[in-house]
Amino acid sequence: MARGGEYTVDELADATGMSVRNIRSYRSRGLLHPPRMRGRVGYYGAEHLTQLRLVQALLERGLSLAVIGRLVERGETQSELARLVRDELAGPPGSFPVSMSPQVVADLERSQPGIVDTMVALGLGRRRGTGYVGDPALFAMANALVAQGLPTAVVGQVCLASARAAGSVVALARADPGLRTVTSDPARAEALLVVVELATTAFRTALTTRLSDAGSPVSAPAP
Repeated sequence: MARGGEYTVDELADATGMSVRNIRSYRSRGLLHPPRMRGRVGYYGAEHLTQLRLVQALLERGLSLAVIGRLVERGETQSELARLVRDELAGPPGSFPVSMSPQVVADLERSQPGIVDTMVALGLGRRRGTGYVGDPALFAMANALVAQGLPTAVVGQVCLASARAAGSVVALARADPGLRTVTSDPARAEALLVVVELATTAFRTALTTRLSDAGSPVSAPAP
């Protein structure tokens, strides 16, 4: 069990679903910062978890380790992930290949019992056995905010609020015959992606504008 947000290499492997061998390989490639040493034991923190989630997300989207290494050197992993998410709509619908850390699940449930089941109900992931799986890009961005000092519970609430906002579009898609056809016909999968991109772009634009108007120093993302 990780203590105070710190992980041994075995605990980090368990939290990310990676092998210890892979983690050590990523370290040797410069994709993961060295751990903090206490005696002969190395300890990893939230920033290391973020780095590994970013690697997972970028690998999932088809980038090679060599390309990811160059992005790490330039400090562009998060911006590249954001671009890929915008371009690829966070991967195929229902594609949830990465497990959430058991510690994160425990932290979320302590802050709000039942929150993980709510996330599943809102389409943010799936239950798998006793665990929870979701999109690596979502986890990478969430870990990045936690590494910057935001509580896990607050990050979870941002995800829930955003997922709930999708409910009004879903309701519209069910109520309008034309939109229902576009979003439910397998032969029109490309149209479904356009609807999702339209809604995503409108949400991102409105959220950026309204947070900026509220005094937050947020700039609009590059198109």
